[in-house]
Amino acid sequence: MNSHPKISVLLEAYNSGDYLSSQVASILAQRNIEPHILIRDDGSTDGRIEALQQRYAESEQLSYIKNSTSARGHLANFSALCLEASDLESEYFAFSDQDDVWHSNKLSLCYEKLVGLEAKYSSKMPILVHCDLRVVDKKLNEIAPSFIQYQGIPDPAMHSAEAFLHQNVATGCTFVFNRALLELAAPIPDVAVIHDWWFALVAKFYGVIDFIEEPMIDYRQHGGNSIGAISVKQQRSFLKSHIYRALMKFPNHICNSVNQASALLSLSREGSLKHQSKLRQFVSVINSNFILRAKYGFFKLGVSKPFEEKVYFSLVMIVCPFINKK
Repeated sequence: MNSHPKISVLLEAYNSGDYLSSQVASILAQRNIEPHILIRDDGSTDGRIEALQQRYAESEQLSYIKNSTSARGHLANFSALCLEASDLESEYFAFSDQDDVWHSNKLSLCYEKLVGLEAKYSSKMPILVHCDLRVVDKKLNEIAPSFIQYQGIPDPAMHSAEAFLHQNVATGCTFVFNRALLELAAPIPDVAVIHDWWFALVAKFYGVIDFIEEPMIDYRQHGGNSIGAISVKQQRSFLKSHIYRALMKFPNHICNSVNQASALLSLSREGSLKHQSKLRQFVSVINSNFILRAKYGFFKLGVSKPFEEKVYFSLVMIVCPFINKK
């Protein structure tokens, strides 16, 4: 009998090209863990899912869901996976993309950290552990040893609850979490910006989230990524279009973040919500007068930022009510 802990890996797939098989192989090669992979295909037409099913036809470690609904896209796919996972026997879960490669100690190190936190707090406490990634090209040649540093993301271990409401610093494919978090965070609400940010917020405000600095995944960049990595140098270059697109999208991003935070607030269980005043302020500030909104943008969103960014955040908060009509 296999005594290794069992973790269900929730993997979304859509026209995965040449990368799905190597991703699955790296998950099945995890040390000291018995992974079960639940794959949901979002209507692929490239034949890779069928090839995978044939290759692992005798394996009980893989199971499949075909999208039979009209709901499509990244968020809908993971939301459906979470609902399906609630019926599984596993007590621990992980998210997976379709085109990365996991290091062989990824699940075991995250699991060890997670069960240590359960021993400290309780298995009924929603707990999430995530880690860094190594950025690589499509042939797995290293681009950067740390995704966090490459993207200029704030240190996740130091990221405040207040900052987390408008800036996600946790990458879903690195997650390992317990059933308590799954049961609280799923079903994922329609207003969630993205599945990993939603799960990270639920853990941050209702439980525990912890970060392991070590990169445990090769995060493959191949031009077809759903999100992908952009270096901090490119993000801040006025010669690149990224910065202008980001500036134009940010007001909508803040409005979407407020709607997401409203859903987070509605999860409230008596005595379980942390940082309640900060969450309520973020949700309500968009409906306050423009002076309070401007101050929030300048002093809260713009904290530790250069003066010109503080002014920009103030302007964003002033215009948000005119954008957020829903």
